[in-house]
Amino acid sequence: MYKILSKYNFITILPFEDTFYYVAPLLKKINFSKELLRLNYVKYAPYKNPNIVSLTQNSSLMLWFYKVSIDTTVIVPESYLAYKELRTRQEDALYVIHDTSIKILIIKDSKLLSAFTLDAIDNNTIALSMDEYQVSLRVDIEKLEYEGLKERALNSLSIQEFYKFNQLDLDKRSIFKKFVDKASYPVSAMIIFAVLVSYIQSSVLKSQINDLTQEYIQKKDKNKEIKKFIKEHNHQVKKWKVFIDEELVYVEPIAILDSLYNIFEESEKANLVDVSLSENKMNVKIQTDMNPVIFLNRLNEVKYFSRVIIENTHKQRNKTKIISYDIDVKMLKEI
Repeated sequence: MYKILSKYNFITILPFEDTFYYVAPLLKKINFSKELLRLNYVKYAPYKNPNIVSLTQNSSLMLWFYKVSIDTTVIVPESYLAYKELRTRQEDALYVIHDTSIKILIIKDSKLLSAFTLDAIDNNTIALSMDEYQVSLRVDIEKLEYEGLKERALNSLSIQEFYKFNQLDLDKRSIFKKFVDKASYPVSAMIIFAVLVSYIQSSVLKSQINDLTQEYIQKKDKNKEIKKFIKEHNHQVKKWKVFIDEELVYVEPIAILDSLYNIFEESEKANLVDVSLSENKMNVKIQTDMNPVIFLNRLNEVKYFSRVIIENTHKQRNKTKIISYDIDVKMLKEI
């Protein structure tokens, strides 16, 4: 997914040096809008009118403030990539990364407590930080090792992470509420759906822009802002169109998701726990205590699928099973 998003410039990795990281306690689960985030947390930024990238993790709200406006669908902070790899070591430590600037991360109980940069090694600052966060271990990481772990973190970004770091307005996701209610995790097609929504919204704006253009011609008002808006709009529409034409030519993700939801009946104890979709291949995992053949037969009846097999079955402690189905998705011309 990262390669596809980067190919079309839908993703930006926010440099470590360009961010101010702040973590806030979260007493209850809240879906923060951009306006609500700014209202409650902009006061913690060290500069005026910052942009914000956020991520909710357990009982914490992770916030990255940055100055420069970035117009991409997904924004991932570089310090998150470093944290993503380093937390797998399961060590409470202050990590010193020797890069162009000295990058400092403090990880405790698998949480990123602090992330900042230094122009050069400052042992006093490092010692004070270790005392403040009560970590006794210091780990030094050289530039070459850091580049490797950052690359691994990029390649292992999950669909859930892309979904959480996306900057699109997802108000229209209520269309799929019945599907999301059945699924335990966000699925890959939700990101694609968000892109489609953005493309449709841009198309709707086209008529409004044409009206503005006519008014501009009639009044002969050389309004540079309108010109710039038209140019940016046309660029965005073209980018979405190229993406859809090249990457979504074989399958209809929205219709497939709806078909998957329909294989479940309300009275059944069964949940869709994971879906991965790549070109014309799909893997579906279902948690249930029912006979796996029941869902095999239902999946075979979906018109979008040409071959469905049970890959494996994993029995859990609660006596339910995780059943993995491998599916071949039909191309549009075969439907």
